[in-house]
Amino acid sequence: QTVGYQVVSKLPKVTHPIPLLSLNKTKDVTDIRKFANNKELIAMPKFDGLTTEIEYDNGVFVSGSTRGDGIIGELISHNISSFKNVPMKIKNKHHLRISGESIIHRNDFEKINSKLLEDEKYKTPRNLVAGSVRQLDSKICAERNVYFYAYNILEFDDEEYIQNRATKRLDFAVLEELGFTVTDFMYINPDSLDSDIEFAIDSLQKLAKEKYIPIDGVVFTYNNLKYG
Repeated sequence: QTVGYQVVSKLPKVTHPIPLLSLNKTKDVTDIRKFANNKELIAMPKFDGLTTEIEYDNGVFVSGSTRGDGIIGELISHNISSFKNVPMKIKNKHHLRISGESIIHRNDFEKINSKLLEDEKYKTPRNLVAGSVRQLDSKICAERNVYFYAYNILEFDDEEYIQNRATKRLDFAVLEELGFTVTDFMYINPDSLDSDIEFAIDSLQKLAKEKYIPIDGVVFTYNNLKYG
């Protein structure tokens, strides 16, 4: 699907049609309880990587960009094609815009760092992936084993999808069906809120460790998209 490598002279700026907003943060489970408001939540790992937006038209990848400040990011389309798990074609001709996280797994991070001089080593996987996706030469990015984990559908002009769209769970199923690697997630039942929250935090941390996925927290969002 990818022939050769691309080199660009600079990374053009791009304005996100839908702002990629930041998350509220807390270390107090009470805040999550208040946020839930007796609604079903979805818990996901908070990746320690780089938020990335990807766009398709007529079933073909057309562009990719970094989050930047949430409003304006940088165009990194030439590097997206060198990611290990981003499809260049999908089985749907409707316009699609999604967001997710670009990451480098911890075991790959350690291998790359082990080959660098002490003063050249990267401090965190996030620093390494941020530098990798912003390389002007896509060959360098290809050597860094960058992966993309999808977690948001921003735009999708498929009538059947629009009519049936109701939950975050459905979005994940659609993304998976289209060929994307989707974030791990867990349900938080309003009837067993406290125990489910604690269990989700513990389970997602363990899962990330087993899969060498760098995370720095857990994200909670509503399963009901209309309410959210």
